[in-house]
Amino acid sequence: MFHLRFILLPLILIFVSCSSSPEVEVPEDIAAMENVAVFSGQEEPQYDISLTEQARFGDTNEIFISSISGIAVDDNGNLYLADQSEATVHAYDPDGEYRFSIGRSGEGPGEFNAAYQPRIHNGELYVLDINQQRISVFNPEDGTFLRTHPLGGGSDDLSGFPVQAEPLSDGRFLVFYNQMERDGEKFLMGRTPRIVDGDGNVLSSGFIEFRPAEMHMLQSDNNIRIMSLPFMGSTYADVSPAEEIVSGFSDRILLHARNLEGEVIRSIYHSRESPPLDRDGMIADYEDEAMKDALRRMDIPETRQAFLDIETDEENRIWLTLPTVNEEENEVWVLAETGEKLAAFVRPATDMMELVKDGHVYIRETDEETGIVEVVKYGFSLES
Repeated sequence: MFHLRFILLPLILIFVSCSSSPEVEVPEDIAAMENVAVFSGQEEPQYDISLTEQARFGDTNEIFISSISGIAVDDNGNLYLADQSEATVHAYDPDGEYRFSIGRSGEGPGEFNAAYQPRIHNGELYVLDINQQRISVFNPEDGTFLRTHPLGGGSDDLSGFPVQAEPLSDGRFLVFYNQMERDGEKFLMGRTPRIVDGDGNVLSSGFIEFRPAEMHMLQSDNNIRIMSLPFMGSTYADVSPAEEIVSGFSDRILLHARNLEGEVIRSIYHSRESPPLDRDGMIADYEDEAMKDALRRMDIPETRQAFLDIETDEENRIWLTLPTVNEEENEVWVLAETGEKLAAFVRPATDMMELVKDGHVYIRETDEETGIVEVVKYGFSLES
């Protein structure tokens, strides 16, 4: 079990096995790890990648999308888009034609306070409701409600709120619970993984010790706000179809793949240097004067976070979103299961990777002029 913690130790020089690869400087704690593959972040990708737009999913004459909070795609290519604010899931065919809506606002069976992170598993549609701490299951062919799985929370045995839930084999769920903690003057957001059965009973808990993310508390006009700021970092995790947990803390590109017992199967390190952080520009982006004053007093790092998101696909490739020197663009790396950089491409910083499945990548895009948000389906190919 690894606690992902950045240790400020002297750097030592180790070598990537490939003779043509550049030398890589690696922190001592990473060099001491077992089964870690080390790469230079400056290596060229092995393949070129091409993306071809195939369909768009979003507003239609029938519906208006308020707040996209995740998508799922079934084996036939039908897409299910969760709308958090409208508390519903919208179904589309593979070409982007609207089919029907699933669920509605409420607290009854098949209803949501807010719909999150739809998943397709064994031919059924699973939708997380964080506020009601449960998963609702539907027939994706017609939206018929099937059953509910409670996820607990708020008790001594199961504290925190479920912010990510992945259906597993044998009727189990891997659920990540967020918990706020206080450490002196700091607030920390911890993440605890638990495996629960269909009735919400805990089968295992805390088998991975994720590094907590620091939060900022802003107090003004008798109001207290606790928030995450872009430079504070966060743990990102995704669960592959092979039921491996791929995770890392965003301060460096150090990724671990673990099994459901929390054992590290392999680790990947890329030594890419993070782009600089424009402190003055970041402060100027906030309209709240109290927030600006707080930021001016804070010890802000000189660089941005190393990466911004993780997605895995059915071939266990890792799609990693990284910031660039140009703050209006992000770079996406496609890594092999063993860590080699297969491909790379650039996207607008407002884009967000949603899903990679069956030779398609689904990206949430925002039109700069209209502000309309859509999910765009691209076919992709890797070519030498």
